[in-house]
Amino acid sequence: MQIRYGLILAALWLGWYAQAQSPAVELSVRGDTVRITRDTYGVPTVQASTRYGLLYGQGYAIAQDRLWQMELYRRQARGEMAELMGSRALEQDRAARTEGYTDAELQAQIHRLPRELQEALEGFAAGVNAWMQEAQRTGKLPKQYAENGIEARPWRQTDTVAIAVMMLRRFGGVMSAGDLRNYAFYQLLKARNRDLAATWANDLLWIQDPTSPTTVPAEDDTRKASRRDSRQTLAQMRQHLELLPDIGLNVLLPALRIASGEAQIEFARAHGLYTQFGSYAILISPSKSATGMPILVGAPQMGFSLPHIAAEIHLDGAGVNARGMTFPGTPGVLIGTNENLAWTFTSGVADFVDAFLLKLDPQNPERYWYKGTWRTLEQRTEVIRVKGGDPVELTVYRSVYGPVVAIDARNAVAVSIRMSYWNDELEAFQAYYGFLTARTVSDFERAASNIPASFNAFCATRTGDIAYFYCGRPPIRAEGVDPRLPVLGTGEYDWQGIMPFEQMPRVVNPKQGYIVNWNNKPAVWWENADTPVWGMIFRVHRLNELIRSKPRLTLDDVKACIRDIAEYDEDAGKLLPLMLRTVQRNARNFNDELRAAVQLLESWDCHEREGSAAKALWDAWLDATRTRVFADDLGNFFSPDLFRLAIQPSYIAYALLGRQAPVPRQYDYFNGKKPEETLTIALADAITQLKRKYGGGMNLWRHSAPRMGWGETLAGVPYTDRGSFIQIIQFGEQLFGETVLPPGQSEDPNSPHFADQRDLASWWFFKPIRLR
Repeated sequence: MQIRYGLILAALWLGWYAQAQSPAVELSVRGDTVRITRDTYGVPTVQASTRYGLLYGQGYAIAQDRLWQMELYRRQARGEMAELMGSRALEQDRAARTEGYTDAELQAQIHRLPRELQEALEGFAAGVNAWMQEAQRTGKLPKQYAENGIEARPWRQTDTVAIAVMMLRRFGGVMSAGDLRNYAFYQLLKARNRDLAATWANDLLWIQDPTSPTTVPAEDDTRKASRRDSRQTLAQMRQHLELLPDIGLNVLLPALRIASGEAQIEFARAHGLYTQFGSYAILISPSKSATGMPILVGAPQMGFSLPHIAAEIHLDGAGVNARGMTFPGTPGVLIGTNENLAWTFTSGVADFVDAFLLKLDPQNPERYWYKGTWRTLEQRTEVIRVKGGDPVELTVYRSVYGPVVAIDARNAVAVSIRMSYWNDELEAFQAYYGFLTARTVSDFERAASNIPASFNAFCATRTGDIAYFYCGRPPIRAEGVDPRLPVLGTGEYDWQGIMPFEQMPRVVNPKQGYIVNWNNKPAVWWENADTPVWGMIFRVHRLNELIRSKPRLTLDDVKACIRDIAEYDEDAGKLLPLMLRTVQRNARNFNDELRAAVQLLESWDCHEREGSAAKALWDAWLDATRTRVFADDLGNFFSPDLFRLAIQPSYIAYALLGRQAPVPRQYDYFNGKKPEETLTIALADAITQLKRKYGGGMNLWRHSAPRMGWGETLAGVPYTDRGSFIQIIQFGEQLFGETVLPPGQSEDPNSPHFADQRDLASWWFFKPIRLR
């Protein structure tokens, strides 16, 4: 098998050098000659002697590859999809316009940028328009324009900014509106038991687990964890709930869909746009690298779409030589490398957004009480054009906090959303622009400080440094406010400021010799705020185990880590041993079937391989445990997916560990029964379910691994727990770089680069990259 893999890999590398490349394109721009060449996989290299020419060439080249995708992105960002797709896009457009900016506001963000960045945006837009005009003249415009009966309107700088804002919020605002989601949970729980609702909610929404794995190692952190007593957080929640006005679920749930982006996410999922959020990063220092040189892996997890959500670009000239990933419609390199420094990001999953509940004037619901006086809501009217229907008018309201996403006239309450990065999203361009020429950790830190939303930023340098910085603008909340719940928006509970960048989690050259992150907790003292995402069980455990298993790692070792975590069930790795120890206490009551099931799980290595009977049994047992232990008290939240989201593996572990749990529960979810007995019943439930689905024998049970899917156009590739784009960089005398971006660079099914990276991904291979 190794010989076969070696032959395939050799063929791929030979193909890199042997195949003919596309002919070069030369453009004359403001006295500069812009040259665009493409490698074997169609990735453009843009060469120019000015920054304007460089970004002009990027706009031209990416428009060649992804113009229709760019059209969809700008319409999605601006709330103009209904003009293309009819009434089915109305909810997405309403949500986009409610939380979006006017064109004048987008332009104002541009005007605040340094002149050099304004010129970069101008150059990019001009390059896009140059290709549009050429495509119209030569008949190369994407066929979808004619099929949908629309014209290719000129590209504006504000189109680029609208897309940038959308992407920044989508990946830097993960878990937004957690406080609204929590309040909805509480309302559902209160309907089941008014007296116990707060206790249950407090258990579900733990604030701090000091055992949760962190990106900054404890030995490199000057700040220590503080335990949060569950009784104290329960009292805090009850006190906060007393302040909040009544608001109906019929108002709260639609508000949640807007504030969380769920309306846009569902639309994106239905139409092949990006839907997944996550990412992992691996950085190996010279002391832990087999070659003595640093290694960086960047793997943003953005879902799998056709075309890919991102594209690749190489910019060379005017003091820049950088290559990596970009979003079609935006300039620069978002994740990539230059000759001296490589960088990547993951979503930070922090709470930078709060819902403020406004007290409305019952006589005039367009007025709200703020700091002792009635204020009038700002409003504007948006007109949404609808294909095949009449235009729809939408009134958009704002308060001093920001967009109003719901009005409950019956209870005289409105929900307004405040984002700590509101109207500052474009400052991220200063970061991305700075990365293009960064040479040192200090350069990178200075650029990263401009990122306003929640991201983990990582870099490795040619000189051997590795570093991590937590980015964004965490609000400092008023004393007594429970961050898990919406805030009363009358002025008394406003934010007290923003945490300075210098005080946020960070580490440079940690003693352990590596940095890993998979959206996990940044530092031991950092708290969950409104979403209990960080608990004792978190997927980054596996990366830590693999990297610690060897004193020094080669590139092949790092690649093996990437494959392993894609095929490994991290929840099972930590929770299954605990569940097995618990259920074994009831072993004397096992029948042969239960005994065989336990033996199957005990022999499983927790890899979720295609066809695995043990994985199928584990999934069924985990779901059955959720139902048997928690559903009788909490209900199922009317949705299996929502129920799974609420009853996390850490939450199950806390219930099983009882008083020994790092976050003890305040309620006995076993209701006096022995945990081993309940888990035995749940295991029997799982066996019954699998027998009904597959047949009697365990040898018939089969796990079906999720696949990277591109609809009916291309066959899927198993195992989706990997980067949508993966970059591997090792510095040395010469830079070693590899990437993969499946299915390919082009959106055109007739292009040779439409799906030429699909097979690379299926074999866990990568294509080489060069900067010279």
